[in-house]
Amino acid sequence: LALVMVVCYWLFVRWTFLLHAILLEGMKLGPAMKRSAALVASDRRTVVRTVLGMHGAILLVAAVEALLFRGLIWLAFDVIAGDSVGIAVVCAAVLLILSIVVGVVTAVLAASAATSMATTLYVRLGGVVPTSDRAGEKLKVKLPQTARGIVLMVCVLFLGALLLAWPQIEQAFTFTFEPVGITAHRGSSAAAPENTWAAIKLAHEQRSDYCEIDVLEAKDGAVVVIHDINLRRLAGRRDNVFDLTGDELTQIDVGRWFDPKFEGEKIPLLRDVMVWCKGKMKLNIEIKIHGRDRDIPETVVDLIQELDYHDDCVVTSLDMAMLRRVRAKDPTIKIGAIVTASIGNVHALDVDFYSIELGQATVSFIRRSHAKGREVHVWTANAERTIQRMIDRGVDNLITDYPARVYGMREGRGPDDELRSALMKLFDR
Repeated sequence: LALVMVVCYWLFVRWTFLLHAILLEGMKLGPAMKRSAALVASDRRTVVRTVLGMHGAILLVAAVEALLFRGLIWLAFDVIAGDSVGIAVVCAAVLLILSIVVGVVTAVLAASAATSMATTLYVRLGGVVPTSDRAGEKLKVKLPQTARGIVLMVCVLFLGALLLAWPQIEQAFTFTFEPVGITAHRGSSAAAPENTWAAIKLAHEQRSDYCEIDVLEAKDGAVVVIHDINLRRLAGRRDNVFDLTGDELTQIDVGRWFDPKFEGEKIPLLRDVMVWCKGKMKLNIEIKIHGRDRDIPETVVDLIQELDYHDDCVVTSLDMAMLRRVRAKDPTIKIGAIVTASIGNVHALDVDFYSIELGQATVSFIRRSHAKGREVHVWTANAERTIQRMIDRGVDNLITDYPARVYGMREGRGPDDELRSALMKLFDR
């Protein structure tokens, strides 16, 4: 692919003066291609340097423009508009017009600059420019003088802008709004110690749709609910999870570090959590690895099959090898890839959904995922403004330390919020 791109770009450089030869020298296509190639060959270094510099400058201006416009969008929706839908509508109208005007002006200036530079280089290399008796005559643009003419011109410009923007408008306003799912991150971990019975039960009380739990394999193959490989942070011990059996791990206190009132909270077994949550709340089972894992994907699948848990859980992991083993053993289990940073096309992965961090949850990523029939779960959304933005963008599930907060915001949404969401999708690409 890189080789093809290089070849195509070189042909583009080789035919830099193709239109000049056709329009200014009256040549047909074949001779014009040879004429352009000859002019380029006469001073190849200058031509390549000029074309690369021109394209680099255009890309730089486009990038700066995109960054400034995105910053303006965030300012408009997060600071100016706030919770006022009326102001959001005004901001959207202004931004729509501004985006079209800026885009047209940028395109015209870039085309003019490129044409002017190419023509100057063309003449410098010996290209022929015919003289004209009208050379130097200024171009006169006749603008409408009457009110009717001005109104007609404005209407034509507005319709043109509407046609240009219509694909984005249609996408935004035909979106089907579904209530966002709520996943309690390691249980309700802002109010109780993570991955403990206290956090799991509180997540259920706060009406979470899912409870996300981390699981590791113990020395004897038991699957326990804990995030860290080492027990230093949660229990003040130097032991590793893979050095202790399931029975030994379930006797360790992992609650006191959070608050003395949670002293006595022990590490749960995955089986026990699944039995308790059945019919109450679904589970997002994240398979963690510590390097000495043997059969944890297969053991998790065995538990799901034994307890008939296919409709009550999803399995996620940072390690695609683990997810492939789950898929191989039972293709009916819903699996999700946790994506922190990606190289390549994550949409090519054989998964049912993505679990991504906030910075990756762009409107374009969400739309592309939905087009492939895959959900987008986002972590970790805690601040109210962040929660609102993610819901507005159309994510399917929010993973949060504050499930009660997300539940209140979800249940309190109305038509005004959906209008703001549509406007957000229209501009926040």
